[in-house]
Amino acid sequence: MIIQLEEAKNRLKSLRGDLEELGLALKIESTKERVEELESSTLEGDFWADAQRSSKLLQEIKQLKDKIEKYESLWTLLEDTYSLAELAIEENDESYTDEVVSE
Repeated sequence: MIIQLEEAKNRLKSLRGDLEELGLALKIESTKERVEELESSTLEGDFWADAQRSSKLLQEIKQLKDKIEKYESLWTLLEDTYSLAELAIEENDESYTDEVVSE
């Protein structure tokens, strides 16, 4: 079972590169910048004067934030699972094998 944990750990490690590529393909960094720009525009005095425009902008902010959150959730899951695999290997604890492999 420790072998399974080692294999899972190696797979998880290789997924980091894939996830980085996904972030580039999704343009996560520029999406974060866009959210900042849009959020700063909501602070302008006349932002709420045009209800249709403000509603559209708020909707765009939400969609972009959702995209970022989903991507970051993948990173968190990957890193948490990797850490769990490392811990289980260090402690020689096979009870986490199913959890690590299923994630």
